[in-house]
Amino acid sequence: MIRVLFLIRSLNRGGAERQLTQLVKGMDRTRFAVTVVTLYDGGAHRTEIESLEGITVFSLHKKGRWDILLPIWRLSRILRDAKPHIVHGYMDVANALALLLGKLAAARVVWGLRASDVDFSQYDRISALSFRLAGWLSPLTDLIIINSHAGKRHYGAQGFCDKRMIVIPNGFDTIYFQPDAEAGRRIRRAWGIEDSELLIGLVARLDPIKDHRTFLQAAALLSASRLDTRFVCVGDGQVYYRQELQDFAERLGIGNRVIWAGELTDMREVHNALDVATSSSSSEGFSNTIGEAMACGIPCVVTCTGDSATLVGNTGVVVPLKDPAQMCAAWMRLLDMPAQDRAALGRCARERIMSEYSIQQLVCRSEAALTGLIATTWETPASGID
Repeated sequence: MIRVLFLIRSLNRGGAERQLTQLVKGMDRTRFAVTVVTLYDGGAHRTEIESLEGITVFSLHKKGRWDILLPIWRLSRILRDAKPHIVHGYMDVANALALLLGKLAAARVVWGLRASDVDFSQYDRISALSFRLAGWLSPLTDLIIINSHAGKRHYGAQGFCDKRMIVIPNGFDTIYFQPDAEAGRRIRRAWGIEDSELLIGLVARLDPIKDHRTFLQAAALLSASRLDTRFVCVGDGQVYYRQELQDFAERLGIGNRVIWAGELTDMREVHNALDVATSSSSSEGFSNTIGEAMACGIPCVVTCTGDSATLVGNTGVVVPLKDPAQMCAAWMRLLDMPAQDRAALGRCARERIMSEYSIQQLVCRSEAALTGLIATTWETPASGID
């Protein structure tokens, strides 16, 4: 048995959290003994992971950014008891702790990185400093798994150790995420969307990196020429930023055309409610929400960041960053299609996810990487492998 300890900030709703959950669910538990540790308590995915047979879940009960010493002590005790062969961090602080304490525990250390081309001017100085520090420390890791080729290029250009990097794209649950017209109609009715109206959606946390402003500006342009369109933003964030975006929509004159749905649980229902899904991100690694929408048979418009263009292939439309006019034109192109042609494009999108980005492929690639990491010490007694 290979003992793997995953360390992540939380199990709240989010792309990395969903991918870790899917990976843990799919791993072969006759070969891998899995422990999941979170920095913060709770989270929507915690119950799902805890329900899995043979998976142990711990929280470090971190209370805030500067609550450091007690979480480190708690993690050291968990590592002492779990004796992992591999400590796999997921982003930022979790990666730093994985390196610090994983090495002290004589484990192989894996980092998970998931973004590309982040503009740190939109965040505080500590975030930028942490990024630079991670680059300096990256040669000390044993493996760095990145979910996009664009991310690999970005981190390599920023001084991260590219010799340690491999790319494993995200995987999607095409059994859960599948076309479901009735589910879509159900939530459309709840939102007050008429059958004759076309709904364009952005599913993303309220964060500057997701660039809701470009989405809203494009919505204002489209609304000026098409009265049959509505827009929905699904996701939540800081209260002040949500209000800032809502005020911006009001100034654009589309306050009554945009639904602010907040954080929702049934994402299959959400995606199936849409006629077109959109990612307006200014920085992205590998978009979970676009992959999920594609799996539901929804055509997509995405910005040319991360691996979004590779993900949609010829089943959607790619537009430049921060260009509302181009985004509006892309929406018009899809909405002007006959309904049956748009549906056919959605079917092609689903087929692409099933053939290229399934959960099974994510799990197989990840298991192979983790197994290969310790293959050279498999027969070495000092490795401690059962």
